[in-house]
Amino acid sequence: SAELDVDYLIVGSVQRRENTLRINVQLIEAGSERAVWGERYSGALSDVFVIQDKLTAAVIAALKVEIAPAEQAHLANRPTTSVAAYDLYLRGLEEHGGRTEAQNLTARDLFEQAIALDPAFARAYTGLALTYSREAIDGWTDTPTRSLELAADLAEQATGMDPALPQAYFVLGQVRLFQGRHAEAIAAAERAIEVDPNYADAHALLAWTLNYAGRPGKALSALERAMRLNPTQPSIYRMLRGAMHYFQRDYREAIDDLEQAVPMNPTHPLLRSWLAAAYAGAGRV
Repeated sequence: SAELDVDYLIVGSVQRRENTLRINVQLIEAGSERAVWGERYSGALSDVFVIQDKLTAAVIAALKVEIAPAEQAHLANRPTTSVAAYDLYLRGLEEHGGRTEAQNLTARDLFEQAIALDPAFARAYTGLALTYSREAIDGWTDTPTRSLELAADLAEQATGMDPALPQAYFVLGQVRLFQGRHAEAIAAAERAIEVDPNYADAHALLAWTLNYAGRPGKALSALERAMRLNPTQPSIYRMLRGAMHYFQRDYREAIDDLEQAVPMNPTHPLLRSWLAAAYAGAGRV
């Protein structure tokens, strides 16, 4: 709880055997190490969304908190009716997070399969959009302009299906940033945060965009917010902060962040490029 900076923890286990799920879950009050609530769930894999709804409602009740109507609607909104499509989507996110060219292509195939199963699955469109923006950003295509345009088109399709989908605005912001349209990128990141204030990656994108827009002080503040919301601090966050320190010619701080990031994602070439630049800036050629 200290590492995550939280008062409560949800702990438990999930077992899957063929098409059957068994879930054990407890809500722990960190200060007293007391189990506030616990439950066991079992059911068919096809009931996973029903189980998820029951679990969410039970945790909210145990915490004795009131949820605003907008948040209630958000929690009740299921991304898809197809468990198989959702599974493909999650696998696609995992592959995309590896940040290699091969994994990006695997992720694209998984997102396309998810869309084939559920053509109205808006999040799968944002995932597919991410694969096109990523190949442009990391130099894995000979037509980066076209890839960014495809990413924007897919993200806009997603917002048409679900105007309250923060991931779609995230992709649009990412695309506008690398198109050099900073004001639009900032607006898209802020819209994603407006829809979901706890969306850590949107705060990180806002930070990255503010940095390129020449506002490094506000950029670091936004990134710190992202790191607080996502205390596991993925390598990309450390890369962003290292790059920001680099832009401010604070090479020692840049190297510190980037050296910590490389072992977290050793196959990400862009990360190593920033570290090489920071070493050069520090005179460590």
